[in-house]
Amino acid sequence: MIDEKTMKIIMKNFKYWTKEIGKHSNIMNKHIKEVKKLYDMFRKFVKDSLDFNNRLKNYAVKVSFIKKCLNENCSNEGILVLLNDLLKESNENYILAKELEKRLYVDVGVSFDDKGGVMKYIKKLVNSIIGYGGGIMNEIRKIQNSLPGYIEDFKNEIASDEKALISYKGDTLYIIYFFVVSNLARFTEMKVFEKAKKDAENWLKEEKKVIKNQLSGKQDELKMINLFNDNLETIYFGIGEINTFWGEQSESIKNIITNLKNFESQKDQNIQQSLTVHILNKNWEDIERKCQSYNKVMNNVLYNDYLD
Repeated sequence: MIDEKTMKIIMKNFKYWTKEIGKHSNIMNKHIKEVKKLYDMFRKFVKDSLDFNNRLKNYAVKVSFIKKCLNENCSNEGILVLLNDLLKESNENYILAKELEKRLYVDVGVSFDDKGGVMKYIKKLVNSIIGYGGGIMNEIRKIQNSLPGYIEDFKNEIASDEKALISYKGDTLYIIYFFVVSNLARFTEMKVFEKAKKDAENWLKEEKKVIKNQLSGKQDELKMINLFNDNLETIYFGIGEINTFWGEQSESIKNIITNLKNFESQKDQNIQQSLTVHILNKNWEDIERKCQSYNKVMNNVLYNDYLD
């Protein structure tokens, strides 16, 4: 079952990073813009999956009617017509459920009805498989896989800056200037050189403060990168739950299809009729229960996301 709390966390994490565009390093901003696109893709996926949920509700009415006919011993001819019709619709729903499931891994973006037909669909599919225009989960993993090297470089840069800050004594011009005024102050004891020396020391303190603030900014950025990576991981596994859900729905529909095909091939259709009723009850009740839950959870998630 889909967990509403997990789905809300996904939306919250997605939305948080869409508001962070332009606030970070160039590489981070690039990744955040990519996440913004994935957020839009995910919202579209949720809406489409809810539409398919409604289709399954209509499918439920037909399944319930056929179960009633099987239990009431309607004519074999009538039952066969109904079962053939159900088999056809079940095949269609199975294909749609699998396509919905795959969109989380491969966002084809072109259906068979689009201009260009099957060949354009296949070309788009091949391109996505080899790395052009992958699905939501693919793209999240691509971003995550690029982060470790970036994080390591950032850590090394921070470590180098920390060492440099400890030993920082100003640039060459400052060192020469300070050497001259400090010696003049010591040997001449003139106030003007004492003041120049103090001014130089204060300047160095301010310079170190600037460098320290820059270092602090980099350390904060590193924390944000790690948070970004953690949030992506949460999003990835949360979407994985949705993928599992639709995989289970696909299998339940597939079981119905298999049983309906077996019905036609059995000689003793009385026995097979009882088995068909059992299979329809077991699989459809599971599908219907999960779809009702999915519909409630995902509609709530979209509504709350809209309010935020």
